[in-house]
Amino acid sequence: MAPGMIIRACALISVGLMGFMPIAAPAQDTPYIAEPWRYGRNDDKNTLRYCIDPRDSEWKIAQDIAQQIAAALLLEPAPKMIEDKRVTAGWDVLYTHLLTDCDVYFGFKLIPGVYPGWVTLTRPYYASTYVFAVTDPSWQSLADIPPDRPIATAIGTSADFSFIKYLQTLPPARQWPRFPMGTNEDALAALSKGTAAAALVWGPAVWAAKEANPAYADLRLIAPDPLPPTTLNMGAAMLGNQSFLRSNVDRAISELTADGTIAAILKDHAFPAEPVP
Repeated sequence: MAPGMIIRACALISVGLMGFMPIAAPAQDTPYIAEPWRYGRNDDKNTLRYCIDPRDSEWKIAQDIAQQIAAALLLEPAPKMIEDKRVTAGWDVLYTHLLTDCDVYFGFKLIPGVYPGWVTLTRPYYASTYVFAVTDPSWQSLADIPPDRPIATAIGTSADFSFIKYLQTLPPARQWPRFPMGTNEDALAALSKGTAAAALVWGPAVWAAKEANPAYADLRLIAPDPLPPTTLNMGAAMLGNQSFLRSNVDRAISELTADGTIAAILKDHAFPAEPVP
C-alpha cells in the first residue's frame, strides 16, 4: 500500500472510520491542494462544523455525541454528512474535507504514530473491541472452534495482526484457515453464507449489521481466548493548527463523560462500547 493511503472501516480507507484508519506510514507533508486560498475558514463563531460519515458503522453514535459536544460548547451544530461512496482514498481527501466541510471529523481510531503531523486528534469519547462473531451455538470461545474451520478476518486491523501472530505460534495442524476479507461487512457476509465459521471484525460492525439486516440476528459473540481482547479508543480528527478548538472539544468530551451523557448515548443505542474516563 502506498504511503498516505488510509483504511476505511477495515477496507482500504478508514475514515477511521472504523475511522480513517491508517495502516501505512503516513506522509508528514500537508497534501497538495490546488488553489487552497479558495477555501475559507469558518467565520461563524457560533457554530460547530463537523463531519459525519455514513460509511462508518457507528455514525449514528458519533452524530449524537457531536450534537452533545456542540451543546456543551454553547454552539449551534452544523453537521456535514459525507456523501463520498469510495472505499479507498488518500490523505488529501481528509485534508480537503477539513478545509471545506468541517472543523471536526468524527469517527477515528486513536492509534499512536500513524497519523500525519497536520492532523490532531481529540481525546477519546469511547472505546470498543474487535470480536469473533459466530453462528454455532456450542462455541463459547475461539479455542472451541475446530482447527479445520476457516475464520474470515477484516484485513489490516490490529486484531488481524494479532491473530496472524498467534497462528504463527501454532503447529500447522492446529492453525485455523484464515480468509482475509476487505471489510468488516465482507467478513460478516462470509460468515452468514457459511463460507467461514467465524468472523474477526470490529465489534460495532456487528452491531450495525444486526441493526440493518435480519439475516444477522443469530450472530453470537464469543470470547477471544486464548487471545487477549483488542480494544481501541475512538475520537475525532481536525487540522493540527486548531489547538484552541481541540482543547475545547476535549474539555467538552471530558465533561460529557463525567456527567454520564456519553454512557447514556451508548446505552440508548445498546452500543458495544464504554466511555473513556
